[in-house]
Amino acid sequence: MIPIDLVKVRVWRGYIKPSFLKIDDLSLRIARDVIAAFKVSIGKKKVFLVDRLDELEDIYDHKVVRGLASILERRCVFEKSSTYNPYKLRKEVFLEAEKLGGVYTEEQRKEVLRKVAEKTGLSVKELEEGMWSDLEEERILKNFSDIEPLDLVKLYNLSLMQSLLLKAINLDVKMKYGWKEVLRKAKRLGLMYTAYLDSFGFHVTFDGPSSIVKLTERYGASLARLIPLIVKRDGWYLSATILRRTEKGKRMYKMNLSYREVEGLLPKEEFEPITFDSSVEERFFYEFSSIRSGWKIYREESPLIAGRSIFLPDFKLSKDDLSVYLEIVGFWTPEYIRRKLDKISKLRDVKLIIAINEELACSEVKELGHEVITFKGKVPVEEVLKTLRKFEIKELKEQVRELKKLKLSVKGDVVNLRDMAHGYSVEAIKEVVKGLNGYRLIGNQLVSELKLKEIDEKLSTVGFLYDAMEIIRKEGIEDYGELLRSLGYKIEWVGLDGKLSKIRKESRVM
Repeated sequence: MIPIDLVKVRVWRGYIKPSFLKIDDLSLRIARDVIAAFKVSIGKKKVFLVDRLDELEDIYDHKVVRGLASILERRCVFEKSSTYNPYKLRKEVFLEAEKLGGVYTEEQRKEVLRKVAEKTGLSVKELEEGMWSDLEEERILKNFSDIEPLDLVKLYNLSLMQSLLLKAINLDVKMKYGWKEVLRKAKRLGLMYTAYLDSFGFHVTFDGPSSIVKLTERYGASLARLIPLIVKRDGWYLSATILRRTEKGKRMYKMNLSYREVEGLLPKEEFEPITFDSSVEERFFYEFSSIRSGWKIYREESPLIAGRSIFLPDFKLSKDDLSVYLEIVGFWTPEYIRRKLDKISKLRDVKLIIAINEELACSEVKELGHEVITFKGKVPVEEVLKTLRKFEIKELKEQVRELKKLKLSVKGDVVNLRDMAHGYSVEAIKEVVKGLNGYRLIGNQLVSELKLKEIDEKLSTVGFLYDAMEIIRKEGIEDYGELLRSLGYKIEWVGLDGKLSKIRKESRVM
């Protein structure tokens, strides 16, 4: 984000929009020149950099130059220009000046500096530089992380959006993709929201404080931190109410934006390679990923709250809407392990597996109340899968109990259980709808007995598997094999060719 006084906007009849930089020769030239000002200032005092930026402000729009510079400053490392304590040096100089009853001439000034320099073992030049080395403009630019002009322009445009949202009262977002990631982030930020699926896709409204009086920039900053997640994919629309100071006092404006308006103007997320803290973690990740268990594995996906601290498990293992975290405890110092176990003890309502090296295993770990697996050399994938199955069974029972209370209603001839899930697993839905009057469970779908009778009559007119599959596909049934078995058909395979293979009715199931 950039300082609010540097944000360029367009205002028209109650609406407000950021004045995005275009991806053209002028914008790229400005970005290139600002980057060059930082590069040439490496090893020099910050005041040198400020002078270079002042020169650019005489050529280009000063708000754009300063806005770009504010982004680049976060890519800099500044250090004091002297290793000496500036506070102590100033104190010595002021005490020496006090002995003279004050300094009124250049000769007196030089005399004070000479005496203090002798006392501290410094040269006069070192003393003068060291006295004020803690001032911002005296700091030395030691390092600068370079960036391409195009990337800087896109970051500037993103920062305009974010900075405007610092004064947002609410934010309304429609998304087709990536909404789960946005919700996870919103939860971690403690934002209030209502969310639902509509014909467009995912729709979420982030509510602001109950009154303008209670509006804080912290809330706006939290909203702003969602923007990179929202805009990194296509298919989004957002609308926000922005509170803005004007000459006539505070006024509310509407900001409406969509992915089509900003196409090519904003940064997209770059791929970050997966890294591991140890070969044990790396080996487990790839072994687990290679097994078709239905579980997905994510590396350091979700920070967890552990009292007043943050705990970042090594892995998150997910299946449907069930997530279980895995922490691998290998060879670390006793102090590190103690701190880690202390954090784990403060976790609440978290499904966690602790895989600990058998040489470190102790009663303290088992007393934490989480599932514990010991290992030697490598984490046993089979044991992890067995433990995950325990979580699945427990979760399934809880979901079935909840679903039975909801009294699910089913409409239509072919119903996809995934469409009925809404936070519940397909397996739990199956348990509840199994034996539902007038329907039969075919794979992950419920098919009405009337529709099954209709399909059976059509199948009776064909003999080849290929023709039967075409009939079943047109009716919207996903698992043709399960449907054929349910209706009493047997497949007589001729090699693996569906066009030559036949179906034969064994018994009258209908």
